[in-house]
Amino acid sequence: MEQAGMAVREAMGTLKTRASTPESGSQSKPTIETFFKTDEEVLKILAKNGVSKRFQQAKREDIPEKTWSQVCGFLKDDSIFLHGSPGIGKTHIAAALIRERILSDNEAHYTYPDNSVRVYLPSYPVMITIPDLLLEIRECFKGGQESEASIIERYSAKKSLILDDMGVEKTSEWSIQTLYSIIDRRYREEKQTLITSNLTLDEIAEKVGDRIASRIAGMCKVVEVRGKDRRIGG
Repeated sequence: MEQAGMAVREAMGTLKTRASTPESGSQSKPTIETFFKTDEEVLKILAKNGVSKRFQQAKREDIPEKTWSQVCGFLKDDSIFLHGSPGIGKTHIAAALIRERILSDNEAHYTYPDNSVRVYLPSYPVMITIPDLLLEIRECFKGGQESEASIIERYSAKKSLILDDMGVEKTSEWSIQTLYSIIDRRYREEKQTLITSNLTLDEIAEKVGDRIASRIAGMCKVVEVRGKDRRIGG
């Protein structure tokens, strides 16, 4: 029900924007009303966009400044390949980046002197683990409402997508081709993509093939995360 409400709200905003777009030169500067989000609203957006409960409290302050300086380009639409040993905090960093995007990009209403209104509704990154993505696609083979092609297209078309845990999925010809389809489309359309992995790009090439590794190298800034395992010893 909540998702349906959000969809209606987004659709209304889009229609209002289209209906009230002023003609060139016919309007002076609008007044702007910005709607800042509460902590509860931030948590709801994080959950809706695929951030699991364990990582919903991840914040910029949790990330060492040196690492943050390497990944903060994501806030300006950079694509990033984030790799490092297991438990080092790659998913935590990705969730913190989503939170920063949510906090910095707010709904705004632009009201012009003739009382026409343009509504800006932000779009936030979506996160999904690659095993969950492949599972979602496999479910369509059991008679789900969506087809394999439509799910691949949906994730290929996301404005900003975080693919978490590349390399932990079971490798098969089908899974490799599916990943390649999504990554190649995002590469060709220059869609912002953040990928996390326990593997280096060379290891990715060995596991899932040079084609995928090449696309990642071509569209992503490569960032290695170093440090202690966050899951051990607090």
